[in-house]
Amino acid sequence: LSLKKTPLDLKDEGNILYKASRFKDAEEIYTVGLVQLQNQAKVGAQCECSSDDIRLRAVLHSNRGNCRFERGNYKGATQDSKDSLLHLDKDNSQNSDCIGIKTLRNKNLWRLARALFYGKEEEELKKLIAKIDASYCDTFEKNIVSFVKSMEYSKNFVNASFMRQE
Repeated sequence: LSLKKTPLDLKDEGNILYKASRFKDAEEIYTVGLVQLQNQAKVGAQCECSSDDIRLRAVLHSNRGNCRFERGNYKGATQDSKDSLLHLDKDNSQNSDCIGIKTLRNKNLWRLARALFYGKEEEELKKLIAKIDASYCDTFEKNIVSFVKSMEYSKNFVNASFMRQE
């Protein structure tokens, strides 16, 4: 763990650790990258963060949230997905509608829905689904809603099946 590495280097290192299923180590590396970006922003407080920094911050939150999900920390995963989406919303660059940004946004909506579902945050999940239903037309986003609704049906079906066996 070296503080001399750039946040981008740390993202790449975290990705290697994640692929090796070393989720705790990857989470720590992504956190160091986020701290470095935060410190850089404090040093350059008079100027706004670049679009690349905003996107990198969103990616680091997204990746750290995925590590947290894998480790069963659904609240942490939820917060990181929300933070990633907030950073993506801050990206007002001309490229904010490009495929990469849209893909990252969709990935985080998916991860947020998944963390809320497994974390049993039903009210917040319902609000997210209502928001997607009301304002998003993207096929992927509609698939998130379909997935959550099917998981809810499966959960109810499984619970009903177990109750019958008693």
